[in-house]
Amino acid sequence: MATNTNAKVAANHLGPEHLEAFDQTLRRILSTDLTGYTLAQIVDGLPTRDVYYDYANYHAKIDNHVEPKPESVEMVNTLQENFRPDALHVDSEFGLFLLPTCL
Repeated sequence: MATNTNAKVAANHLGPEHLEAFDQTLRRILSTDLTGYTLAQIVDGLPTRDVYYDYANYHAKIDNHVEPKPESVEMVNTLQENFRPDALHVDSEFGLFLLPTCL
């Protein structure tokens, strides 16, 4: 059985200029309305009707789902407010970013 031995390295081990650029980039992405709306749908576990119709076939459960739930929006707002890019860990071999538990 293969074992994953890839080390995880904290993003705060980046040099100051790289960490600042990394931090600013992720914060800009997370602060957009589109990102917030998309993340709220993910938290809901259900896309809004309009998004669903753009990408898939009809499903009755989606018909009345016009906006994400307020609770989902609040969870995303909390993530956006408390997000710390320097708390991310990078897979040292592949450079994959792993989100910490933020909520």
